[in-house]
Amino acid sequence: MENNSWEQTLQDGKLYRHLNSLIVAHLRDSNLTQAASAVASATMTPLNVEAPPNKLLELVAKGLAVEKDDVFKGTLSSPFCDLGAPVLPTHPGATIIDFRQFFSADTYSFLPI
Repeated sequence: MENNSWEQTLQDGKLYRHLNSLIVAHLRDSNLTQAASAVASATMTPLNVEAPPNKLLELVAKGLAVEKDDVFKGTLSSPFCDLGAPVLPTHPGATIIDFRQFFSADTYSFLPI
């Protein structure tokens, strides 16, 4: 059982590395070089990583289409389909803090543009 957990951890690491590469490449190719540099530095991803143009957008669009189909079929294969729950990404070892309890609707202010 421990071996299966180890394999899952390795697969998750590969997935995170690939996703980080796609994010860095997308930001860089969108001329958001400071953001790309910050993400690359924070995730230890090379800034000059190669990825097909718009690959991140294609994958997100496909994932959203699958989720939409699942919602219409009545099968929720993803925890993100629960529209009543907050959509918070999780990262191994990270603690999620919900700050919503400290704010009320009247504390938000929107400045005119």
